[in-house]
Amino acid sequence: MLGFILADLRCGWPGALAIGLIVALATALGIVVTLEERALRLGSARAANAFDLLIGAPGSETQLVLSSVFLQPAPLPLLSGAVLAGLARDPRVAWAAPIGFGDEMDGLPVVGTTDALIAGLGGLSEGVGFARLGDAIAGADAALGVGDSFHPVHAELASAGEVHQDTRYTIRGRLARTGSPWDRAILVPIEAVWATHGLHAGETAHGGGEKPDGYHGFDADAPVRPETLGDPAAPGVPAIVLRGRTIADAYNLRQEFRGDDTIAVFPAEVLTRLYG
Repeated sequence: MLGFILADLRCGWPGALAIGLIVALATALGIVVTLEERALRLGSARAANAFDLLIGAPGSETQLVLSSVFLQPAPLPLLSGAVLAGLARDPRVAWAAPIGFGDEMDGLPVVGTTDALIAGLGGLSEGVGFARLGDAIAGADAALGVGDSFHPVHAELASAGEVHQDTRYTIRGRLARTGSPWDRAILVPIEAVWATHGLHAGETAHGGGEKPDGYHGFDADAPVRPETLGDPAAPGVPAIVLRGRTIADAYNLRQEFRGDDTIAVFPAEVLTRLYG
């Protein structure tokens, strides 16, 4: 029997070789797909680790997670400033931080937030946090060093070169590596995003790309005022990330903010649906 097999292989070795290669490629493809799926699950879970609970305006829960956790650009409706002010005073909240999108720099997303989220993401590896509106924090992989300055570009009009000439940020620190898309982000004070886009107290939307009447401009040397976030009349934000003091607090907050005016999601829940 072995002799017949060897004779057949000698006569038809090209076909046998082709079959062997097909089997090897199929096996390798199966292994690669399995490893890629595992890497996707681990990587996305690591990225969402700092985001215990997300609160946004009514809309797609999946898009809220993709935009807030993975920094995928999308026009999200804005939450009222009263929501953030209420969370800032809620004893069940360990910390709450707004997330504001809309600008970029050479393809890197420029995200408005506060020092609370910087601490939640792992803190700084060098430099200092926000003290003035013109301060910025570079992600671990952002190609900017401490002391570099830049003008942001409006993301939706980046191809047209819509640069915010009145706004100039200077890198003051670098975020510790997170192993997530936030390593390529540039963080700025949320008040700076409001000033750049001309959002005033009580506004939850502003369109057209024009500054409203009474716009006072961006002042890079103006101090960051954390108390602004506790003002119910503060401008709106696309999303709020928060951490409850206990697991029970987080579940209670999620239930409370799942209503007609807001949505609240645990990113892990949305990721599980995406995996499926």
